[in-house]
Amino acid sequence: MKNPIPLYIRNHEEAIGYNNIEPSSQMRYEDYFTENIDKEMKIVVDGFINTLNAIQDNATVYSKVKTLVEDSAKALWDEAIRFLQSKNNATPDDRPLYWARIKMLVALRGHPYFSREKNNTDLDYVVKCFEEKSRNFTGADFSRAPSGVMKVLITGFDPFILRSNVEQWNPSGQAALSLHGTKIGNGYIQSMVFPVRYADFDKGVVEKYLLPHINNIDMIITISQGRLRYDIERFASKFRTRTIVDNLNVVKRRISYLPNAGIFSQTSEELMPEFLETTLPVKFIIPGSLGNTRVVYNQGYKGSRTSASYSMANSGTNNIPEPSKNEIALGGSGGTYLSNEIFYRVAVLRNHLNLDNVLKSGHLHVPKIAVNDLKLAQLGVTNIKTIIEHATQGN
Repeated sequence: MKNPIPLYIRNHEEAIGYNNIEPSSQMRYEDYFTENIDKEMKIVVDGFINTLNAIQDNATVYSKVKTLVEDSAKALWDEAIRFLQSKNNATPDDRPLYWARIKMLVALRGHPYFSREKNNTDLDYVVKCFEEKSRNFTGADFSRAPSGVMKVLITGFDPFILRSNVEQWNPSGQAALSLHGTKIGNGYIQSMVFPVRYADFDKGVVEKYLLPHINNIDMIITISQGRLRYDIERFASKFRTRTIVDNLNVVKRRISYLPNAGIFSQTSEELMPEFLETTLPVKFIIPGSLGNTRVVYNQGYKGSRTSASYSMANSGTNNIPEPSKNEIALGGSGGTYLSNEIFYRVAVLRNHLNLDNVLKSGHLHVPKIAVNDLKLAQLGVTNIKTIIEHATQGN
């Protein structure tokens, strides 16, 4: 008798939506968001899983799986864009994409072909391909940008803090999906959505997928969920938190890191200082025109010797001295989590390539949205759109 095929054991992120039940429907959360929010997404998920399970273990199984992954992951991204940008849809919800991706990846990792140790390399490749296409890492295309319009790349994040609230969404992901492929002000938008996992950042996910575009675009705005206001962050810091867990329930302390190791041969302190600043046209964004919503040019930072707090009322000018060169960074304007880190990594890329006077880049923190507050979620997308419009008019 043959040994039974071992069952795939879900990791922490994959287990959250499987182990938690939505009260009103009594469905697993990973199913709820596709079956009740974006039902077209369920067609993509079910089609992928059914086709995958029908692929038998023969000489062509890997080729068939790879083709299926390439097509289905792209279909996942396309459906998320269609759903959020549909004229009949008043729900800017990033969660169907997130939970559909997880469910499909679990099915992929659990396929019998990949249960054999010798096929781990094949699995790594198709998982990488699935992530690339379902997050639009390899799909950003500025060829359709109208002549004379700025090319603007924006990035969002997956939902996080799911351990305390499995229903949580992420307004930055909502914005990335809602605005992808649109023209805002004088800018043409392409988007990507990044994972909330330290391991991906350690492997250079930011550098790998932004580097191909960075010499050919005009602006990069990384966006993440933050406080109760809209913060244009001034300082990115070379420091990672000691305490906040990621979506894999991992805490990783790393004070001094080399974010571009293996990409650039030169890794000097001059090109990777403790702090780097935004080059966004902040004076055109602040104070903005968002009614009573607070739009702040956050100039705060924390160093080993001094620190500074953000300024609530300013005109977008630098009115706080920059940290001294002998400071050791303990936090940037946007804190010490992955939002600060993506801000810093992009700034390092810009610094390495000597693009400080060419590429406008920086980070925008947007307010956290209460679960299922659809009105505020829609307003958040509108406000982010307004901020981008102001930024593109400043060039």
